[in-house]
Amino acid sequence: AYVARGSAVFDNNGAGVRFNGSLNATDRNCKITYCDMGLQGNDRETATIEHSEIAFNGTKDFDGYSHNFYMMGNAVTVRQCWIHDALFGQCYKSRAHYNELWYNYICDSAEGEICLIDHKGDTDRPDSNSVLVGNVVVSKDRGGSRNASKYIDFGTDTGAPHLGTLYCFNNTFIAGTPRITFVGLSTSDVKAVLINNIFNGSGKLAGGKSSDVKGSHNVCGGGANLPAALANTIKSDTPGFADAAQRNFHLRPGAPCLNAGAPADKLVFRNGAGKELTASVDRQPLIPLGSEPRPPKKAALDIGAYGQ
Repeated sequence: AYVARGSAVFDNNGAGVRFNGSLNATDRNCKITYCDMGLQGNDRETATIEHSEIAFNGTKDFDGYSHNFYMMGNAVTVRQCWIHDALFGQCYKSRAHYNELWYNYICDSAEGEICLIDHKGDTDRPDSNSVLVGNVVVSKDRGGSRNASKYIDFGTDTGAPHLGTLYCFNNTFIAGTPRITFVGLSTSDVKAVLINNIFNGSGKLAGGKSSDVKGSHNVCGGGANLPAALANTIKSDTPGFADAAQRNFHLRPGAPCLNAGAPADKLVFRNGAGKELTASVDRQPLIPLGSEPRPPKKAALDIGAYGQ
């Protein structure tokens, strides 16, 4: 399916796809472009979006408030999508109780790549968590203050409670400017667990109280200021990308990220119902759409979204 140039229906925007109080709605194999908002809405159980391209959405009439995704409701799962070039807002914004982002390529928004914030009745419930596994997230410097500090925002923008933890496992995070803080914790209610991620392009790893950030086996720039509870960190400005200039973030032979991660059984998270699960890192992003298998499991995982 292909959706483009949505026209205003209600709420003063023309969303390409809108879920309105749906029950386990699914959007699969769609291209949603050049709408006032890309995909918007809420689901009473879990909205699922897979194998889709959501890009070039937004309108100057709602500059900063129109996004590729704008979700609410109980839960959202986004898997193996290409989410890019939000023209006047963010690539993925959600006020849902619980979010899962698996093996996506997310890049080049006007104002922040991933925003996971509060909504009364949703994020004020316990286990209002978000899980990011195997994603490539790339920002670019648009100059001035635009997209200079926002990258991943987990917390609140209204002051309402957000009772949850952000789990980031085996992602590749690329900053377009060293002014960017990769993980912003914008309320004291939230925490972050960071394992097997590459942070490249900025030394500002996390904002918020450093005691709210823990994890291990991440790669970050040599000058990074690290929270005390991050263990086994590799400090390197050259993680071993095949061709970073061409945005090829596969790992070349001999890269320091190879065989350097925590084992798969350490990738433990809690879902929105409070159930403890272990993330499966068995895919990796592929541009433009879909994904490719991750190489067979090893005793120690490779760090980042791509493995060898």
